[in-house]
Amino acid sequence: MNIKTFIRKIIHKYLYHVDGARAARFLGVKIGNQCRLIHCTFSSEPYLVEIGNHVSATRTHFETHDGGIWVFREQHPDWDKIAPIKIGNNVYIGEGCIILPGVHIGNNVIVGARSVVTKNIPDNSVVVGSPARVLKSIDEYFDYMSIEPEDRDKLLKDYSHGMKNKMQMLINIIAQPNILLLDEPLTSLDVVVAEEMKQLLRSLKQDRITIFSTHIMDLALDLCDEIVLLNHGELEVVEKTDLDSREFKDKIIAALREEGNE
Repeated sequence: MNIKTFIRKIIHKYLYHVDGARAARFLGVKIGNQCRLIHCTFSSEPYLVEIGNHVSATRTHFETHDGGIWVFREQHPDWDKIAPIKIGNNVYIGEGCIILPGVHIGNNVIVGARSVVTKNIPDNSVVVGSPARVLKSIDEYFDYMSIEPEDRDKLLKDYSHGMKNKMQMLINIIAQPNILLLDEPLTSLDVVVAEEMKQLLRSLKQDRITIFSTHIMDLALDLCDEIVLLNHGELEVVEKTDLDSREFKDKIIAALREEGNE
């Protein structure tokens, strides 16, 4: 290794830990403005990678050289596959993704963590998986959450409390967790938003386990298949038939009063 190569490696290693976007440019990646690259890696042709504006990626590998040709090397020593990668504007790439040769990711795209992107992704999409597949367009998710078009480009700080709760729920839906844990999901919501959230929680019951805490017994009775009461650190299974019992209702009110006085 000559001294010039050695110095370049030292500079890149420093930038890799300090400023990932500058490290990518140092390697020859074409990269736009307002980008955040954290510990990203590139194969032997970084100059074939083009990244637009406002792109975030964490521990993502950009592979422009397909090593799968290796299995044909003896029969076809001249075969090779090298192709450019292009990332559009306003793209979020989750942790641990792999982008394969020839892929073009459009604008306004979310790529879920650990995804392996093998083919082009259209604009305004949310993709996840190995291989990555399109779940919905961003607008379809907004429609699903009943978020009006005029509210879709606002900053989060400009949303009402109810809208912030809806956006948080949207993030949970995109992440597709097997278990969804929520704390007082309907607190401080107006009647309309609360009813929308109840309908949403009902729809989420089909594909996952949803656990939520609430002081509103009618809500638990309306939405839950199973109810437990937490009192003094102990869980007690509640039969729905007991909820009509005056004795049981008095027990719940007494527990809530104790909690309020603590």
